[in-house]
Amino acid sequence: MMLDTVSSNNGHSFDRIIDAKFDMREEEGGFVSEQPTLPGGKDDTVYIQGPQFWFISKAIAIMMFIVNLEIPVAVAALVAITDDLGGFENVAWVVASYLRGYVIVIVICAKFSDIFGRQLVFLLSIAIFIIFSAACSASQTIIQLIIFRALQGMGGGECFSLCTILIMELVPPEKRTKYVSNLSVVNALALLLGSVVGGAIAANTTWRWIFIIKCVLGLARSAPLLLWRRILRFRGHSLTTANLIMERKG
Repeated sequence: MMLDTVSSNNGHSFDRIIDAKFDMREEEGGFVSEQPTLPGGKDDTVYIQGPQFWFISKAIAIMMFIVNLEIPVAVAALVAITDDLGGFENVAWVVASYLRGYVIVIVICAKFSDIFGRQLVFLLSIAIFIIFSAACSASQTIIQLIIFRALQGMGGGECFSLCTILIMELVPPEKRTKYVSNLSVVNALALLLGSVVGGAIAANTTWRWIFIIKCVLGLARSAPLLLWRRILRFRGHSLTTANLIMERKG
């Protein structure tokens, strides 16, 4: 605690107590301190705007769409999958394994992101989702597909959790309700359109394209996040703090 004595114009003086609580974290070879709130309760945080905000927010929204599209799109392709791989008695697990992996990691990855940083965990979750989407497309048996779907679901659950956290940290508190609601709309659209997309793909080509397309889209949407990491590093900031993709004055 630091005592700051300030003299007024009429010769009187008064004491002002300023709490300076620093949260020191070791990351990428250094430490980052979280600045105290300004006197009077004002916050000096400056949030990104313009094209940078547009690219990052759209990347988050589309990633949310992709991981939730995976649930109904696979349901629509179950007949094509069993015709190719067999194992009709285990077909329900193609969907259930994804959902179980999805749910298990939602809370866990949020905690990991507090420890290791939002961006690192988010990019890792995208990588897991993409890798096991590719593995699903290459499955030769129904058991292989079930296992890969569970691991793919873990990546999807991590993306879902981090998308919500990131959008809340990307905007000021008074705008969070609006943007979280927008993510809910994206989620609903994915669940609504998934069966149509899955049925169309299964009817006109192989079911494996359902998973291949997810790989391409996932790679495309991770590019803006990687680009933003380079911008922040050039400016001397870090994306692994609780104030992800925010800038501070001074």
